[in-house]
Amino acid sequence: MDNLNRLPLPKIPALLSQVTLAQLAGTQYPPEEKRQICETLFSGLSSPAQIRHFHHSVNAPRDGRVLYPLFFIPPFREGKKMPMICGYTPKTQLLSTNSCELETLRLLALWAAEDTRTQAMLQQTLSRLKSTCFGHFCAMGECFECSLVTLRFLCAAAPQENAWIQALLTKIWAEWQNRSAGSRAVHAYYWLVLSECPLPRAKGALRAQEALLSKAAQIQGVQRNPFIAAAACAALARLDHPFPECPANQLLLW
Repeated sequence: MDNLNRLPLPKIPALLSQVTLAQLAGTQYPPEEKRQICETLFSGLSSPAQIRHFHHSVNAPRDGRVLYPLFFIPPFREGKKMPMICGYTPKTQLLSTNSCELETLRLLALWAAEDTRTQAMLQQTLSRLKSTCFGHFCAMGECFECSLVTLRFLCAAAPQENAWIQALLTKIWAEWQNRSAGSRAVHAYYWLVLSECPLPRAKGALRAQEALLSKAAQIQGVQRNPFIAAAACAALARLDHPFPECPANQLLLW
């Protein structure tokens, strides 16, 4: 990863996915590598002019709601959306851009918490999320997935917001039980979010899907989207299953 700080922003979602899979497989990043990765993420910061142009292009509301990112705006890719770390390609700029920014800020919160740039961005982002519908939960369209991404972000970047996390988790869980089958990748992202959430209710939600998790953790089909098996393994580990024996684990190690 010697050239990480030279990666353009379109590579950052791929980098975030790579880091996520590696961590799920048990990889421990040394401090210098963490520093390089964080500098790569900082290098993707958008200029104020880029942010204004993007907000104008998507007709961002001007009524106090700040639905779109303030710091990391993916460049125009001829209408193509940036994929989530789970491999799902969003249908909307709302999910694509929020996923990219919140996953980026989440990693900076974990690995560069003392950096004043991180602290300033986190403070503004928490305020921004409080102004959104999906920050408090919304089931309309891809706002639901935005709520999932928000929950993962909050658990890592703002664990002190216990009441906010609890309320968001409760609404997501209730909605999930009534949703029809959708993207397998998003389903796996849901498992990952629950596996990382410290609240007991998250463990209970995983317990309800234990049979499905055990099936998903098997190696069949892992080559197509290794994230699915990796997230299932992480969820099973939260349920005190023997994570090292998860067959998908062998495929994910590099």
